[in-house]
Amino acid sequence: MKARVTKEKKQWITDLTLENAKDVNLIINKQNPEWGVQPFKYNAQPLMDGHFIHIWGRGSHSSIMGNEDMEYWGVISFK
Repeated sequence: MKARVTKEKKQWITDLTLENAKDVNLIINKQNPEWGVQPFKYNAQPLMDGHFIHIWGRGSHSSIMGNEDMEYWGVISFK
């Protein structure tokens, strides 16, 4: 399942949630769609307390995402 992404308008399939995050491949920021479609890695980085954080973006342009930040992202495609 893929969302339609055009220059004029970027649409997401559904909101990014804890329930669907493990199956997500690409995301887009709902408030800043000009950032473009970004890769998403679920539980990519372990923390010292045993929890994990997620990573979005590519290479030096990547960033971490906590569970509380998922509400700002929409799903473009699933794995």
